[in-house]
Amino acid sequence: MTRLLTLIVFLLIGQYGFAQTQMNFRSIDKHVSKTPKAIEKDLPKLVKYLTAKSSNDFEKVRSFYIWLVTNIEYDNAALKKDAKRINQSNQEVLNRKKAVCQGYSNLLQEMCFLSNIPCEVIVGYSKTPRDAAPDLSIADHTWNAILTNEKWYLLDPTWGAGNKKGQLEDYFLTAPEIFVIDHLPNDPMWQLLDCPISAQDFTKDENFITNRIQNQTGCFNFKDSIRQFIALTKPERKLKNAINGYRFNPVDENKKYLGSMYMEMVGYLSDRAYELELKDSIKALETVQLEIIETCEKASKYVGLYNHQKTNLAYTHLNYAVALSRKLPELETKKDIAAIVDCYKKMLHHFEKGRAILTKVPPNFLSENGLEQFDEYIEYVQLQLKQH
Repeated sequence: MTRLLTLIVFLLIGQYGFAQTQMNFRSIDKHVSKTPKAIEKDLPKLVKYLTAKSSNDFEKVRSFYIWLVTNIEYDNAALKKDAKRINQSNQEVLNRKKAVCQGYSNLLQEMCFLSNIPCEVIVGYSKTPRDAAPDLSIADHTWNAILTNEKWYLLDPTWGAGNKKGQLEDYFLTAPEIFVIDHLPNDPMWQLLDCPISAQDFTKDENFITNRIQNQTGCFNFKDSIRQFIALTKPERKLKNAINGYRFNPVDENKKYLGSMYMEMVGYLSDRAYELELKDSIKALETVQLEIIETCEKASKYVGLYNHQKTNLAYTHLNYAVALSRKLPELETKKDIAAIVDCYKKMLHHFEKGRAILTKVPPNFLSENGLEQFDEYIEYVQLQLKQH
């Protein structure tokens, strides 16, 4: 009998994740309930107060979660068509004490950041009730994952705020196999399951999903995937999430989002290129310029480029070709004819690509001036190729 009871307790702990430690949070919850109103609009002061009684990261996260679910009201009015979204920033959420899921998730992430606790905002799909048919055409929800003691945990302050007092625990550090029944991340690694379920699996009922999780074996190591993901820069992470999201669920909305994230990466790379140009870091500049071109071309497969983006791409081809030309004096000195010819061919390729792009842009000062430049460069390079 003792062994049976032990097994039952073990199973319950496995099912409800961190629920076995709830009793330890009573003093933290009580401390949170006494938060002075005067500091609630000052995030650093608020975080400092909330964590004052905490002895570990779990208690800190608990204090953030309880404060959010008991103080921030869900902003139903913000969901109405043509509603003015005025709770876009963390400060606005604190000022109004209202938010939709993105506001809850962003604020929790910032609270964790101020306490040196890794925290990610997870975008995905939800369903209520658990056996409802989800809409997988567009991601409709966000929640969080936090890292402590070298392990990731899931929580949803939005749904915690929407529940009755006795149900606050349902979405606090919930076991992944329970969380995934009604929360499907756009990027499957954030299921925190060794064998993540598919988008199609998520459309099925709770029993189907549970059986699917229990009967799958040997899939992939999500811990390594997340570790590699965290090592990326913020723009790289956003793009990686978009790539994974489209692979996981290739719907039109994810296709458009992936295209927009490629273009956002172009903006990030363009800033890097400008910095390298100021430093006269020619070799590094060439690498980044080529990456801009390749990233733009990838974006165009998923979303149409605006005319100004096409113009920028054309000029990037021009600038990259000009950067290549800087190698020529050294190659001429070495009399390396093969390398010289190869360099001119690469230059001609990019001049012609850039010109072709500009011909598809409505005439304006930049496009007309650019076409003249391309024509001059193309004529010059063609002449050099004939001479070599």
